[in-house]
Amino acid sequence: MSLSNASVNPAGVTPWQAFVAMYPTGSMPPTGIAGKPKKREIAGWKEYDYLDYADFENAIKANKEISYALCQWLVRQPHDSPGDPFTQNEWRDWYEYAVNHCPRFAREQPRRY
Repeated sequence: MSLSNASVNPAGVTPWQAFVAMYPTGSMPPTGIAGKPKKREIAGWKEYDYLDYADFENAIKANKEISYALCQWLVRQPHDSPGDPFTQNEWRDWYEYAVNHCPRFAREQPRRY
């Protein structure tokens, strides 16, 4: 099979090269988000838990709204025991942020006096 000049885009990349570049085989060094070291290993956490933690933390730093899904993720997280991802104070601070930055989540929470 030969490639003609017509199958090369203006940048000089063939369709096959673009395909290979889009789907690495694992031989490439990790880069970007996936290559960053995690702050700590949490027993039982999956990759999406670390991403949710990072999304929540970034929203707090930027003082942005929190999605309802992230609020639900937070409620499911254990806290205040050794090895848990959150201390009691950290979890409470994030919970208060979620209540104040997600109207749907706030409506579902018990009234606080």
